[in-house]
Amino acid sequence: MQRDVFHFDGTHRPLSRAARWLGWALPVAGLLLLMALGGCTPSVRQLRAQGRYYVKPSVAVLNFENAGSGGTGWDIGDGLADVLTDELVKTERFHVMERPQLGAVIRELQLQQGGATRQQGKKEFGRLKNVEFLIKGKVTDFGHVAGGGVWAKMDMLNVFGARNKAVLRIVYYVVDVESGEIVASRTVSESAPAGEASVQAAYKGVTFGGSMFYRTPLGKATAAATREAVAAICDAIARQPWQPRIALVDGERIVINGGTDRGLAAGGFFRALQPGTAIVDPDSGDVLDHLPGQQIGQIEVVEVHDRYSVARSVKRADYQIGQRLTAIVVDEP
Repeated sequence: MQRDVFHFDGTHRPLSRAARWLGWALPVAGLLLLMALGGCTPSVRQLRAQGRYYVKPSVAVLNFENAGSGGTGWDIGDGLADVLTDELVKTERFHVMERPQLGAVIRELQLQQGGATRQQGKKEFGRLKNVEFLIKGKVTDFGHVAGGGVWAKMDMLNVFGARNKAVLRIVYYVVDVESGEIVASRTVSESAPAGEASVQAAYKGVTFGGSMFYRTPLGKATAAATREAVAAICDAIARQPWQPRIALVDGERIVINGGTDRGLAAGGFFRALQPGTAIVDPDSGDVLDHLPGQQIGQIEVVEVHDRYSVARSVKRADYQIGQRLTAIVVDEP
């Protein structure tokens, strides 16, 4: 069936086959683009909707080594570390710590302990959180492909050709601080069409990581590479399922280290378990897992707060801080 369309001159003329094709193809392409831009990393909100909760590992991003430089005056290594840090924070799936500028934090703590500041609001030494994983990387390519080669120095290019594209390639490593082992390593390479424009005009006055930066070819390549890196880091170290634990035993009250932020609700029942025996690899010494511990008691949640819950003991036992809890279903009498 041929469809008509109203035109501004008041006439009705049939749509061409190409126009009809674009009429359904463009919305579909837009939907696919939105799905792609959403990335592969589920948000905390999506995970909560699915009833899935994971342990939030503590990480720190070190400044990237820069093996390629540009003529823009950007500090690419530091800039990429800042961009990656920002994206990791946005996922809400990590405790992201400051390590490159830790010296400034320590100096402030020393100042507060030296007697030159007020007692009110003074911070304590020994409260800095420990980092479980360090993320470091190396920029191997950053620039534009021209004539089949990668030009890292921006001032060596005058005009983008029609086939030119901006490229970014980074190699990153995730290091387990306790063992020193590299638990994840990956090369991420992304590109974006550069079009035909003067390099100097395209990047003049643009700050790395700023809003204008992401409208440039290199900014688009950086955004795509960062999304891919964050998704891979989540898969590598943010996939350990969260399990509640006893945080405090205060007489008859048992406090759990999770509340509405972890989907707990009043009326939920848990059994408390003794620590299970560790399964250690005899070759490497790695802890592979733990055997399930013996059940020692049963509790019911009676109050739920933002980040913790209060429970009562259903079956009396020697409850201890740190004991793991597993959810159970109790039939109503």
